[in-house]
Amino acid sequence: MNANNILQYIIIAAEASSAFAGIWYFKTLKNTYWKYFACYCILIFANELFSLVVLDYFKEFRKYFYDAYGIPVQFLFLFWLYAYKSLQMSKLFKVSITLYLASFLPHFFYAERYSLINSMSYTVGCFLLLIMGILEFVKQVNSDGILYFKQNKMFYINLGVVLFYVGTMPFFAFMRQLYDYDIDLFYNYRMFAFITTIILYLSYTASFIWGKPKT
Repeated sequence: MNANNILQYIIIAAEASSAFAGIWYFKTLKNTYWKYFACYCILIFANELFSLVVLDYFKEFRKYFYDAYGIPVQFLFLFWLYAYKSLQMSKLFKVSITLYLASFLPHFFYAERYSLINSMSYTVGCFLLLIMGILEFVKQVNSDGILYFKQNKMFYINLGVVLFYVGTMPFFAFMRQLYDYDIDLFYNYRMFAFITTIILYLSYTASFIWGKPKT
């Protein structure tokens, strides 16, 4: 078993930890909007299990599953969590949703419509999350809550989201080009993507354990 396979198993374990943490703490979250974040973590883990158990027999459909459903669900939920709930900027939420969905349109005019992750839509989604991540960071720094950052659920989530989605944006946007022109860089960057994925879901888990929910 090589390092990549080991990291993939650790990713699944990290996703499972966030899902089970969401289940464990659900009662304390049920009267807040954070219950939806718990459901989100459970859904992500369920999607991963579906991909591993069911789509392993239909590998040709796996890319469609992630392109048309798995990845968009993540972006759309995070837009809601950041822009609509945490930042309370409904206009930013609506604009982000519109831009992200519009970024899918060019794929319908090309013969090669899908890759594992649609590069344009993924890049747009990451760029929007970068903006929200910066705004969230500024909000935390400029508030009294920075003194109690360890109890701030968004502190943990923002760390993981910015590191993963922004840090891996070039990899997923130019995956094919990297593979064709610099195979060593491709594998090194893929290793980084695996590690940041683990950090992402562990940060979700940390938000359940140490973060305090707000209504």
